[in-house]
Amino acid sequence: MFTIYHSNKLDVLKNLIAHLMQMSPLRSAMQKETIVVQSSGMAKWLQIELGQTLGVLANVDFPLPATYLWRLFTSLKQHDGRAGELQFDKLTMTWLLMDSLPQQLKYSEFESIKRYLSDDVQDKKLYHLALKCADLFDHYLVYRPEWTIAWEKGNRIDSLGEAEAWQALLWLDISKKLNEYAASKNLILSHKASMYDELIEYLNKATPGSLNLPERIFICGISALPPLYIEVLEALGNHCDVHLMYTNPCRYYWADIQEIATQIRHRLQLPLKRNNLEQNIKTTFSFADLNLSKYPPLSDMVDTVHPLLANWGKLARDQLFQFASLRHVQEIEAFVEEPSDNLLSQLKADILNLTNRQVLGLKESDYQNSRSKVLLDEHDLSVSFHVCHSTLREVEVLYDYLLHQFNSNSELTPKDVVVMVSDIALYTPYIEAVFGNAPKSRYLPFSISDRSVKSTHPIVEVVSQLLQLPDKRFKVEEIMTLLAVPALGRKFNITPDALSQLQHWIEQTHIYWARDDEWLMDQGLPPTGQFTWRFGLDRLLLGLTRSENTGLWQNIAPYGGGQIEPALVGQFCEIIERLMAWQDNLQQARTLGEWQPMLTQLFDDLFEFNDAEVPLSIILLDVWDSVVQSGLTVSYHQSVNIDLLHEAWLILADNDKGSHKFLAGKINFCTLMPMRSIPFKQVCLLGMSEALYPRKVTPVSFDLMNNHTQRGDRSRRDDDRYLFLEAIISAEDALYISYVGLGIQDNQPKNPSLVVSELIDYLAQSYVLEAFQGLSCDDSSKKMREHFMLIHSRVPYAPENYQLKEDVNTPSINQSQLSYQKSFASEWLSTLNQTKLLGSEFNQAIPYQFDPVVEFTALLRFFQHPVEYYFKSILGVVLNEYTTVFENDEPFTLDGLAKYGLKKQLFEDKVNAIEFDYSRELLRAKGHLPAFSAGELVLQETNITIDALYLVLKERYSQLFEKNKQKMMLEINLNLVELFARIEGIDEFAVTSQIKHLLGWLEIDKHYGLIEWRVGSLGAKYTFNFWLKHIIYCLALPEKELELKSQKNEKSTFVGVKGQDVQIRQFELLTRAEASQYLLTVLDYFQRGHQSILLALPESCFQYAQNSLSEKPKNLSILHEHEQNNVYLKRYFAQPIVTTINDDMANEIIQCSKDLYYPLFVKSNISELN
Repeated sequence: MFTIYHSNKLDVLKNLIAHLMQMSPLRSAMQKETIVVQSSGMAKWLQIELGQTLGVLANVDFPLPATYLWRLFTSLKQHDGRAGELQFDKLTMTWLLMDSLPQQLKYSEFESIKRYLSDDVQDKKLYHLALKCADLFDHYLVYRPEWTIAWEKGNRIDSLGEAEAWQALLWLDISKKLNEYAASKNLILSHKASMYDELIEYLNKATPGSLNLPERIFICGISALPPLYIEVLEALGNHCDVHLMYTNPCRYYWADIQEIATQIRHRLQLPLKRNNLEQNIKTTFSFADLNLSKYPPLSDMVDTVHPLLANWGKLARDQLFQFASLRHVQEIEAFVEEPSDNLLSQLKADILNLTNRQVLGLKESDYQNSRSKVLLDEHDLSVSFHVCHSTLREVEVLYDYLLHQFNSNSELTPKDVVVMVSDIALYTPYIEAVFGNAPKSRYLPFSISDRSVKSTHPIVEVVSQLLQLPDKRFKVEEIMTLLAVPALGRKFNITPDALSQLQHWIEQTHIYWARDDEWLMDQGLPPTGQFTWRFGLDRLLLGLTRSENTGLWQNIAPYGGGQIEPALVGQFCEIIERLMAWQDNLQQARTLGEWQPMLTQLFDDLFEFNDAEVPLSIILLDVWDSVVQSGLTVSYHQSVNIDLLHEAWLILADNDKGSHKFLAGKINFCTLMPMRSIPFKQVCLLGMSEALYPRKVTPVSFDLMNNHTQRGDRSRRDDDRYLFLEAIISAEDALYISYVGLGIQDNQPKNPSLVVSELIDYLAQSYVLEAFQGLSCDDSSKKMREHFMLIHSRVPYAPENYQLKEDVNTPSINQSQLSYQKSFASEWLSTLNQTKLLGSEFNQAIPYQFDPVVEFTALLRFFQHPVEYYFKSILGVVLNEYTTVFENDEPFTLDGLAKYGLKKQLFEDKVNAIEFDYSRELLRAKGHLPAFSAGELVLQETNITIDALYLVLKERYSQLFEKNKQKMMLEINLNLVELFARIEGIDEFAVTSQIKHLLGWLEIDKHYGLIEWRVGSLGAKYTFNFWLKHIIYCLALPEKELELKSQKNEKSTFVGVKGQDVQIRQFELLTRAEASQYLLTVLDYFQRGHQSILLALPESCFQYAQNSLSEKPKNLSILHEHEQNNVYLKRYFAQPIVTTINDDMANEIIQCSKDLYYPLFVKSNISELN
């Protein structure tokens, strides 16, 4: 007997299954119970629930519908004596179609296909067309079986269109080939259409009791079955008990209800489009021309239709219509009344009883006030709508909502909550970021289902990238991503530390992309001789045997950037060589038989899997074998490229969506998909925006079903509408709906999903708060929409997330709603309370213990940037100034640092009398120049600058490069320095710290004294650095020698180059008292800068002091542009971009400028030579 059980509660249907299993146990304990389900999630829920109800649940099979029917068919055909089965699945059809399509292009019916494939490269278009056709044919087999059967007989279907001609011929060809193959192998061949027809006929003709069938089967948790499936189950019911447990939201027969707009269209006999009634009427005729008196009142139509069932229930209506057309079926109703204690239960009760509570104001008495609407408790939040600014905020708001729910309801557990999203791939990173990184005190256990294998297992992505090696350019980022995979690293003994070393070598040897020059030429590109993997590896290998100073060897410059580990270099070279070999190997087109062992060889060659990874590797190999074997089964002997196999493999591997994590005893995150409507206390829906839901599927232009729809046809949009209805029915205590409804940048409103809008409209037109009862029905509906929609803040640290507002004057905002906005993220409280120390408040003095002896280099380092020094050396805080970014393209210009290095190298070569041509070759061999003419242009421009600097130094200081450098040892007794200052009447710079001596050394020239040069401009920090050396130099010279040099007007010289101009800044020698005074001032600031942040910012102070010489400087309000993006200053000023500063900070910078930098300008002069 075929029995259909109707209930609005899945729990009731589950209990009916348990009751039938208890009251009518199977005759044999060894016989399996069979429960056909739609998904593995439903199977798991039934296992848990039935196990708890029955005490023990064992020996139960949970097949999918198609799997069970195919199994049933093959078991009944075993008596035919065939060797096995051959099924018409999509993968098999794809290979057949790839073989058949090129052969069919000679026929006129395929003219459009021929044009489409005319520019096909490597059969990519052919594969995608075959894949799409296989998907269509599979759809036809289930929903239009009569078409395929007719095509096999050479017949056509009237009015299907032009596309039928080539599709019919194509189907006929592949079905013939499969039949011939099956006959040759003595296999059972059947596609779904013929299989179901044959199965139905076989079951109808067989005598009851004559077939070896199970005693009974259950079907549970399936929203809709194709018409053919229903017919098979009806025929099967003649031989065994078939129990179909159907979740029906309404107790009345509602298969024939229609949307209101559709009813009006039919009543008025107008060609109106659905959901556009008023517009179409206006464009067709005016209401004045329409006599409405002869038509039934609109209120009569509205009262008999529940709009939500009418709008969302097409999927179930078609299914109920099919049930009604069955002849041999018994239907049992097991509906349960819904309580009316809150909005959610009232909504479900209305749907159950087909009650429409909308008050549309069609009568004047209804329009004037809203007392005919259902009164709603303002604290009822059993249905809530949350409007957010971004996907991340959706998840953050949900997290706080759930914490509030768990905090207020001790009986609620994580397993009672399901969160269904429109796109799990989109939401997964945010879920992991918010839920996965929560502190232990408020951590909520969660699991994410339905994720693709590719997104959950890095190995799948890596294997996918390796199979795409023929299309790769061997970019540094691509290769380093592969090396970071543990399974590959283990194979070649690449540890994380080794990976960092490899990254350093790649940067230093200037590897960017491309295997070698030969590979570049094969790609039709000019060889560069630089920047390739071969270029960098050759440098590393040569660096093992030769030092960097030995010069070129066969046009290769040995790498000398520190100690090179031979073992690591060898492993590195081996990895790259194997990847190159696999790129060549995968480049060639092969037959499927030749491709079959290839993935196993790839795994053996490049991976070493641990125990946890071995099962996954086996699955991936099995999937590869399935793809290849499906083509071999149908004798596909054409050569194929790796691109096609890779795509087919990835599609098949991605079919496992990880549903096993569903119902793992935690908060369940999953995709909104058919029969996920398992009852949960809290049902939360995320991503309910217009752009994401209902999900859009682009129709195939040659799908013959598009213009020939029938009852029972599946549509993604109709499916999604019904899924939304199922989610409402499955919510027991609360329904939470969230969507991105405001722009994060402009705060402009964005539309929710149409189903959400329809639900809000229904609730607003049906329910009213007591405060709004006196308003017209339209005005109260507007107020109710505002009441239902809770708009959240743009950021989690907004004050309203922590402060409960006492807004008693606006009834549409109630305290229960606002409590949901309360955030549990206590880490933001400091921002809210403004307790974060900003600027000078952050800069609190701390004690610092100085050593008696301070090295002069410490003084130099400090004044390079006092703020940065304080963070790093005093606080021990190192902020990330740079992120690792792999350069994947060779340079065509040089940045500032690279240009400085080039200048320095050219200057050293000129000083050492190295020929310019040799310098050019060496620089190219080291990768320091851009390729081709760009490198030559940069080199020539730089050389002109260096020539100018060298000539000036050579002319003015002829003996400068004759190795006359001497080291002057420094040992400055600061007590004596203080004494010198006191002798001159300077006593305000007393040394109060523990510093007693300043030690170090200076490099001076025996002919020219203190002289330095740099191949860049004389910037602020470099000039001040030299000024400090000049002060120490004057103090370190013996007094008589200092006087003698002063009489000769000798000066300390600092030379640089800016553009094409040579800069010379000369410092007059200081008296001992002056040098003492300046040094004590410097040391005073040095000590202060160790106890608190010192705003002696080099660029800003230098600029202010320089302006002070020529004019009265303005008040300092803006930092120098070079210092505005310093990360340490950003942290100190607590602003994203440091631009303006307050008066206290400006005064400190000005004072530092006057005390430290102004004397520099007074005691020096600068000249520029063109």
